[in-house]
Amino acid sequence: MRLTDSEAPLTEDQIASFEGELGLRFPESLKAHYLRANGGYPDVSVYYDDEDDENVGVALQYCLPLHGGKSTAPLFYRNLVVRQSVVPKSFFPFAIDPGGDVLFVDASSEDGQVYLWHHDTAFDPIVPFKVGLDDFWSRLKPDAPDGSDVVQ
Repeated sequence: MRLTDSEAPLTEDQIASFEGELGLRFPESLKAHYLRANGGYPDVSVYYDDEDDENVGVALQYCLPLHGGKSTAPLFYRNLVVRQSVVPKSFFPFAIDPGGDVLFVDASSEDGQVYLWHHDTAFDPIVPFKVGLDDFWSRLKPDAPDGSDVVQ
């Protein structure tokens, strides 16, 4: 997966500094992501898996940078996790979908389990993907030009 309009990739020291500041220990898959690219627009954007997965067709619009830009992952973390407590404290935001829902990695899981938080859903707003971040990235595919691959 390539990201366009990304901020400069981060160093291990910069990532460790953010971990210390936030009181989290990122899974290796999230660290590797920020070492490759720091936010941006993905060239593959729709999540696909088997037909039993309720998340098939979820679109990824933008990966949140750890540093730089207007909307950073730490800003989302402080707002949604620390201030509003919409998800557990171990959840770290890494991307948003076109509707404004936020994708999180569970920093307490070794493989960085991925979750989607529906911002406009009152009941059961947190949906597990049942995959780690590396598997999540590998299951992203290009969006069809007419939008036919996106499940609403």
